[in-house]
Amino acid sequence: LATLERAAARAPRSATVRLLLAEAQLQRNLPQQSLESCTEALRLSPGLGRARYIRALAHWRLQQLALAEDDLNAALNVRSGPAPQGAELARRLRARGAVRMLRRDYPGMSADFADACGLGDCEGLAVARAQNYCRTGATATPARPAPATLPPSFLAAPAGESPATSKDAGTRGTDTSEESAP
Repeated sequence: LATLERAAARAPRSATVRLLLAEAQLQRNLPQQSLESCTEALRLSPGLGRARYIRALAHWRLQQLALAEDDLNAALNVRSGPAPQGAELARRLRARGAVRMLRRDYPGMSADFADACGLGDCEGLAVARAQNYCRTGATATPARPAPATLPPSFLAAPAGESPATSKDAGTRGTDTSEESAP
């Protein structure tokens, strides 16, 4: 972290260095600092979808769910640069689905989890179905009004991908303070 902080001081116009710093800060459970670094990276390079995704995770950790969903929407609707594909797209869909679950937007959550499952990441859909939030052939409203919770392993690497090979394995599942935080 100290090395990245020095690099950011030496290269104040580098969005990439700011993004790397933000990811390291999130790994170290410093969501407010991560959010600030992502915001700076986005000021330098507004089309940086990965910065929006990391900032969304920081908002989520700070329990700013509406802001997290806004950033995830932007990260999924990239207008410049390459759009997320494959595992990265599934990861972003699953994150937005989880935020929508916590915000009790069950139809949106079900759609995101189903889309992520179509890309090979079915854990979100399985969790939602186990809690009766998404059901096959039925409306996506819960059978019980209890608040949504996510298991601690929810943001771990998708099936078939080890945490060591995941591009952003360190940015998911590092906060143990609450089950519903990323």
